[in-house]
Amino acid sequence: MNIMVNKGLVLMKHISWMLILGLAACVSASPEAVKGYPSDYLCRLLGPEYISTPQEQINIYRELERRGERCVNSGANVNQTVIVNN
Repeated sequence: MNIMVNKGLVLMKHISWMLILGLAACVSASPEAVKGYPSDYLCRLLGPEYISTPQEQINIYRELERRGERCVNSGANVNQTVIVNN
């Protein structure tokens, strides 16, 4: 019985650390926050390696539009993005 309890506590500890580290990796994409991000970073936030809500995507696109810029994939490499001034 004690072995099962100890294994359960160890598992809970690992899960807790994973959640803490996962939350630390979250990025705010509020209208105020995106104003301080470089354009290439904003384009990366729109890419497949980040998960963003529809509202966060709207905030990013609005900020890029305010700057007169847009993101364009550079050929075969989807992860490489070019900033284009409108």
